[in-house]
Amino acid sequence: MELPINLVIAYAVFSLFAFYQKLHLKNFQGASQGFGATLSVFAMATTIFGLGFLFYWGIEVSWVQAVILFVIAFAIQILWFPIEAMLKLQKLYPIISILGFVAIPISGYFMWLSLP
Repeated sequence: MELPINLVIAYAVFSLFAFYQKLHLKNFQGASQGFGATLSVFAMATTIFGLGFLFYWGIEVSWVQAVILFVIAFAIQILWFPIEAMLKLQKLYPIISILGFVAIPISGYFMWLSLP
C-alpha cells in the first residue's frame, strides 16, 4: 500500500502550520495572556495529535510509511523556507500562526479521514 496523496498534502499542511504556531509561541510577546495560553494549549494539542497520528499509522499501516510521511513533510518545510525568505514573509509568522487555528483542524480532519 502506498501513501495516499491527500494524506501527504494534509500532513504537510498540518506540520507547516504547527511549526509556525510553535515559532509564534516561542517568540510570543503579546499583551494578552489569554491568547498566549490558548496558543500554548493549541500548539501542545497539535503536537500530541501529530505524533499520535504517526504512531497510530505506524502500528496500523506501516512504520516505514509513517517515517516516509514525516520525512516528506520535513522536506517540504525545508523547501518552503527559502521561498518564504524570497517572498519576505518571515515577519508574518504571527499571522500564519493565527491562520493555523483554522488550517490545522481542517488538515487534521483530512488526516483522520485517511486512517484505515
